[in-house]
Amino acid sequence: DVALISLASWAGTMLIAHDVIRSRERLDVLVWATAIAGGLMALLGAAQFLSKQPLVDVISIPGLTSLFDPALVVRNGLVRPAGTATHPIEYGTLLSLLLPIALHVGFHHLHRPWVLRWFPAVAIGGMIAISSSRSAYVSAIVALLVCLIGWSRRQRLMVLGWIAAGLALLSLAIPRLLRAVSSLFLGADSDPSIESRTDSYSFAWSFIVQHPLFGRGLGTLLPKYRIFDNQYLLLVVTVGIVGTLAFGALAVTSVVVLNRGRRRLRLERDRDLAISLTASIVSGFLSLAFFDAFAFPMTMGALFLVLGMAGAFTRLSESEPDARDVRSVPTEQVPSGGAP
Repeated sequence: DVALISLASWAGTMLIAHDVIRSRERLDVLVWATAIAGGLMALLGAAQFLSKQPLVDVISIPGLTSLFDPALVVRNGLVRPAGTATHPIEYGTLLSLLLPIALHVGFHHLHRPWVLRWFPAVAIGGMIAISSSRSAYVSAIVALLVCLIGWSRRQRLMVLGWIAAGLALLSLAIPRLLRAVSSLFLGADSDPSIESRTDSYSFAWSFIVQHPLFGRGLGTLLPKYRIFDNQYLLLVVTVGIVGTLAFGALAVTSVVVLNRGRRRLRLERDRDLAISLTASIVSGFLSLAFFDAFAFPMTMGALFLVLGMAGAFTRLSESEPDARDVRSVPTEQVPSGGAP
């Protein structure tokens, strides 16, 4: 029952964002608010990393009771922040999903002060770097690779330069960081979390052969019974091949529609938003292969919100042809040379 209610809430988030946003101005407000929320979440993680305290345990809401005692996880001698998420892996993948949107705000929300519009991207990027999470690193790298496809040469050089400078500063401030990050990948063969993932294949197969097409039922194999650390594998077990393909079709459809529409857009800002939403969706769906994401509300809620934003953007771009015509935009809003 809880699984079905959760799925309905995610679908509702997606459909409301898809259908209720009436103009590009309102969509830009949502994009801005999403980036700021990610930046604030990153700041909380930075405070947890520096103080080595969860901090969220000092918040007490009358009438509510905490279900667990928040505690920070340590890996390779470094604190793994979790923000307000239930686990560092959810926190890292959530920030990776929001990173492309934050970069779009930095490059194209030119009517906002420079510091304010770049704060989310810098905070999110820095927090991903010190997250000590393989899932966050892989998801963020893939998101950036997708963005590089649509960025101008100036944007590529700017972001790559910032990454190099940021890593250099972090390595000086936290000497153990690069060694700890490299050990996550070089020592993966002996990592218990990797072994747990691979050991789940044979266990999952014993269920898949019983109900290959439609599975044993959504929500019938909870993480407290078995942790797969792979939502797609868990989906094949619970909703079968048909359900897993249907879920994957959400990602494929959104990416295809966004990029088909992107080729028709004339404004650099619109094309950048299309590629940023694409990168967020690709990063979000990729991250599901690293943990049992349906048991973590923040990642799934954010992913379905971005799907709804992508649908709203596509609908508005098709229904407002003037927005795709450079001649209809004031000169000062059109970046020269195809770059911001």
